[in-house]
Amino acid sequence: MIIRNPFKVKRNQQQPRLLYHTLILLVVGCSFILFVTLVQPFYSINLWLADQLFVSEPPSPNIVVIGIDDDTLQTHGRWASWPRSLHAQAIGNLNKAGAKVIGFDILFAESTPEDEILATAIRGSGNLILSLVGTEPEPSTDMRLTYTQIITPTSLLRYASTSVGHGNILTDPDGKVRRLPMVIRDGSGQTYPAFSLAVLHSLFSTPLPQEMPGQSGMLHVLGREIPIDDSYCYRINFAPEDAGRPYVSYKDIISGDFDPRVVADKIVLIGMVATGELDKWAVPTSSGQIPGVYIQAAIVDNILRQQFVTGVGNGTTMLILLLIMVLTAIALPRFRLRWGGMIVGALFVGYLVISFVTFEWGYILNILYPLLMLPTMYTSSSLTQNVAMAVENTKLNRKVLEGYKGTIRALAAAIDAKDHYTRGHSQRVTEFALLGAKSLNMSPEEIEVLEYAGILHDVGKIGIPDRILSKPSRLTQEEFEIIKQHPSLGANIITGIPFLEEARRLALHHHEKFDGTGYPDGLKGDEIPLGARLLAVADAFDSMTTDRAYRAAMGIEDALNELKKHRGTQFCPVAVDAFISALQARSGKAPSG
Repeated sequence: MIIRNPFKVKRNQQQPRLLYHTLILLVVGCSFILFVTLVQPFYSINLWLADQLFVSEPPSPNIVVIGIDDDTLQTHGRWASWPRSLHAQAIGNLNKAGAKVIGFDILFAESTPEDEILATAIRGSGNLILSLVGTEPEPSTDMRLTYTQIITPTSLLRYASTSVGHGNILTDPDGKVRRLPMVIRDGSGQTYPAFSLAVLHSLFSTPLPQEMPGQSGMLHVLGREIPIDDSYCYRINFAPEDAGRPYVSYKDIISGDFDPRVVADKIVLIGMVATGELDKWAVPTSSGQIPGVYIQAAIVDNILRQQFVTGVGNGTTMLILLLIMVLTAIALPRFRLRWGGMIVGALFVGYLVISFVTFEWGYILNILYPLLMLPTMYTSSSLTQNVAMAVENTKLNRKVLEGYKGTIRALAAAIDAKDHYTRGHSQRVTEFALLGAKSLNMSPEEIEVLEYAGILHDVGKIGIPDRILSKPSRLTQEEFEIIKQHPSLGANIITGIPFLEEARRLALHHHEKFDGTGYPDGLKGDEIPLGARLLAVADAFDSMTTDRAYRAAMGIEDALNELKKHRGTQFCPVAVDAFISALQARSGKAPSG
């Protein structure tokens, strides 16, 4: 005899289940990756999460912002009406104080009579950078940003300066500044470096290169490798707290009323900071908008300190998502929900920690999508396990119910076997009753109850003496009174079995008559449950069409005529009509009136 190892059998049964579970999770994971790659949902939230990685720290004391602020405008009037001799005077004062590099993050695009005065001061400085700006961006085969028009300083001032750099700033879809193009170009292919790069080349006394090629995501300038994306944009590290950056009002620079030590040997950036001016931008690390000159100062600070950050590309994000998908698809099916939740929680926390660590190394991971994928995979696993459990429970319940049915069928068969004339009676009554029920479009639940009741309707006969059940002649009145007890006896037998409670009511009343003369309770009309009325018709039809010890079986047509004859008295009209209609439909005969 072969004895099977039950543990091995169980393990073999679980393997296909684990495989299906894993495949489902892989399909969910691939769908998630495809969706986030193509749609990029919650893009602004993803940007916001990355912003939380930045931690403020003291800015470099070597970069000073000179602000054209409200006091300056109040002292010297509207910016457009200023004589350029004021700027020449400010440049002279900064040179005397020993400023290392001077950068004007403002445009001098229009010629004025005093341009020669300003140009002389610029040439005398020898370390002054002017700003230009590109307008009307246009599509280009080159990944670098291309502008139809470049607004430059007047030619006199431009050639007097050490170099020029663009002051273009980009905003993300949420309106915040996180990137700045390191290089732009015009329609003719002429390239222009960023204002911050021009300032730093002047600081290191290095002439600006004619071309600034980017290779492998890096811009190689000033002995540094500055990370850039495909469009030559630099991801700004806004870690310095700009509120703590050295600051002097431009009014004081013009008048000379400032401490020279503040700007001595420093990088000086001059820009508009007055209230209501257009050059104000939202940035990740500030609740309000900051002037553009502070953004330029942050970039110069980044490059000097080499505090670079770069966002990982879509390829890296996809690899991370694939790794999470594979890990969870393999692990979750093999653990219960509680342990699976702990695994997902550990991966969630672990990825957050990794995001902070990699940021310290200069890389900004995509935080949102991996963190979204983890609960998505867990929820999918949970649903899969719950569905599988529900299916298993359904199968188990079905097996249990089939077992119940088999048991009660065996019981009914044992009762029928007491009299060879009634053998198979319970099964036939059940089938006839279900014919009528289906004709009346009864619900599946009602049909199931009726099936149980049909099988058990005569179970009470187990308590009736065999001499009465098998008597070959008609019963006496006393014997008939005993036989009338079998519905109550049967109902008592199945009392206390919850799932048979409704069936018990039908079995109890299957000998009630529509006119109220039946037993055991003398119910009348609609007081009798519909299932019991159907059983009464089915029971009578089977009795009439089956041989008995005291009489021969009737023909089917005669039996149907008897049902019609007693329609409305002994039998419910609805039950009779439903049964006859269904029986004739099954036999292929047209219903007769």
